[in-house]
Amino acid sequence: MALGKFETVKKRYQQGFVRDDQLQRYWELGVLTDDQCIEIYQLKYPGGYPEGLEPAESKGEDENV
Repeated sequence: MALGKFETVKKRYQQGFVRDDQLQRYWELGVLTDDQCIEIYQLKYPGGYPEGLEPAESKGEDENV
């Protein structure tokens, strides 16, 4: 059975064949949803978020200072 786009990108990311900037591009093009992109990114950076997908409470923390 053929793997879906998400499973393919996830597997290739784990193997080191997809870079962080490529993962970001897949998200920008709509190949991956926000949640899928975060899930894959956190395989390499546990607890981290890709640029542009940070949780709302961490965005602009210094704006009210």
